[in-house]
Amino acid sequence: MKKRSLSFYILIVLALLALGALVFFLAPGRQMSTPAVVLPTLPPTEASAPVAPEHTAGAEVIAVTPETAQTVVSTLRRIDSYSRTLEIRDFWSGGSRSRSIAVWSKGDRLRLRIGGEDAVREELLISGEDAWIWYSDSSTVYHGAAASGDADAWQTLLTYEDMLDAPASDILDAGYTDFSGTDCIYVRWRSGTLGYLSECYIDPATGLLMGERCYDGEKLIYSMDSSVPDVTTPDESVFALPAGAQEG
Repeated sequence: MKKRSLSFYILIVLALLALGALVFFLAPGRQMSTPAVVLPTLPPTEASAPVAPEHTAGAEVIAVTPETAQTVVSTLRRIDSYSRTLEIRDFWSGGSRSRSIAVWSKGDRLRLRIGGEDAVREELLISGEDAWIWYSDSSTVYHGAAASGDADAWQTLLTYEDMLDAPASDILDAGYTDFSGTDCIYVRWRSGTLGYLSECYIDPATGLLMGERCYDGEKLIYSMDSSVPDVTTPDESVFALPAGAQEG
């Protein structure tokens, strides 16, 4: 009986020890955790190609490409109060002509002072639907109606509206570029029935043409370069009618 009782007590003690060990290892915070996996460091990838410059049109941001140039340019709006100087040159076989045009714009009024290589200066004032023209060597003032588009025509600008009307297939190149220190939208397209190649450089901040080129094949036949516009409103005296002129 004593041996049997001793064995019985030993079994009970061993069972209690086993149960204690099990409780110890299963207690909160004592469970074995899975070792963390350390991923190898990947080598840096090569820099991606530069993203094409973009222009915001409403809420949509689009790159300026031959396919999107007409859409982008159509969103631009010219400022209506500024002053600047244009340098215009025409080229032909055996000769060329240069003109300097001072420009003042305010609302629907435009004042031009056109100086050519001859000493005669031409003055032009467009106000609404009226136009006045006079010359430095004459006291005569010509007055007539100002048709739509006269402003660009008198400045001898190749307006970028011409590019907007061209077939999309005639847009040959487009993007952003620096033109005389101004970040401009650049478009090159085939223009007119004679197939001239035209280039325009537009300041997206003002909507103004900063430069233009026109080529007959590889031969330059026209160029325009603009000074940096002064965007302050011109003085009212700039738009005064010439002596002897009357309101239309």
